[in-house]
Amino acid sequence: MGKFLTSVLALLLVLAACERNGDANPDAPTTYSGNWVTFSYPRSWTLTEGNQQEAITISIQGPHDALFTVHIRSLEQAPALEDFIAAQGDAENLLPTGRPAASGRLHGFNQSINLDGVAYQREYHRIDSHDEAAYLVSQVPSAEAIRVQAGLDRIFTTFAFQ
Repeated sequence: MGKFLTSVLALLLVLAACERNGDANPDAPTTYSGNWVTFSYPRSWTLTEGNQQEAITISIQGPHDALFTVHIRSLEQAPALEDFIAAQGDAENLLPTGRPAASGRLHGFNQSINLDGVAYQREYHRIDSHDEAAYLVSQVPSAEAIRVQAGLDRIFTTFAFQ
């Protein structure tokens, strides 16, 4: 009887641990689907939507001051990626980059900037559909990049037009 009771208690502890770790994982993905796009992002990050100068804006705020922003415009009103970046006032120190994505390989730019004495890394990409263009912009303090890179990568690699 002692071995049986010990086995049952051990099983209950394992089940309790599994239940506790299931939805409590802040890095578990959740999916956004709206405004013609879909992507996954960490559940603990905060998503907000808005309209800004003829564009739909989706912002995802992560920990450690990480920020991912999607700007969606009609294809007719969408400037080239370089012009979009210049309009933000950020056209200096751009380095070409590429990364895998749901829609194929993204080509864009990396940039190192200084904001109020803090070094940041930015990444810019553009993806087009038949009717819209989406500008994907990530920003993270350089010293914190390793801590949030998996979350940023999740958004980049799962982003697609619906």
